[in-house]
Amino acid sequence: MTTARIFITATGTSSGKTFVARGIAAALRRAGHRVAALKPLETGCTPHPLDALALARAAGNSTPADDADFYRVAPPLSPYAATLAGAPAANFEILVARIEAIARQCDRLIVEGAGGLLVPVDRKRDMADLAVALACPLLIVAPNRLGVLSHARATVESAQNRNLHIAALVLTEPDQE
Repeated sequence: MTTARIFITATGTSSGKTFVARGIAAALRRAGHRVAALKPLETGCTPHPLDALALARAAGNSTPADDADFYRVAPPLSPYAATLAGAPAANFEILVARIEAIARQCDRLIVEGAGGLLVPVDRKRDMADLAVALACPLLIVAPNRLGVLSHARATVESAQNRNLHIAALVLTEPDQE
């Protein structure tokens, strides 16, 4: 059986990706699915990867949040910018291999990217490249505020230029409780 997967990205940071991903993971879990909800790259960890831990709790499995192959650093920057600031570099190939190994243990895989679709992972690759490598359709999260149409259209156009399938666009209200 093939694992159904989704890559959750956004038009930018602080858009509500983790909130949406947690909701999907919890709903799938309640429906009886074996779910892995992952944030393989997380910066701003002081010291814990809070988004990854929240995703793991929603999926009912905290192990992937602390996975040694995932990228966790303190500077709240893109993974590549964190590297330029002295943090260790993310290993793209190891990330992909580990996510694929986890995918073989579940029937639903949710991968949350860091920031927006074009946030750089390393000098040559970004979050869109990770979605391509994992063969994941996208769920794009966009905060419902002034400018959302332009930001959403730019993200959709960028995804289409990389032949990424867009499963859905979700508008969030991140400034509300």
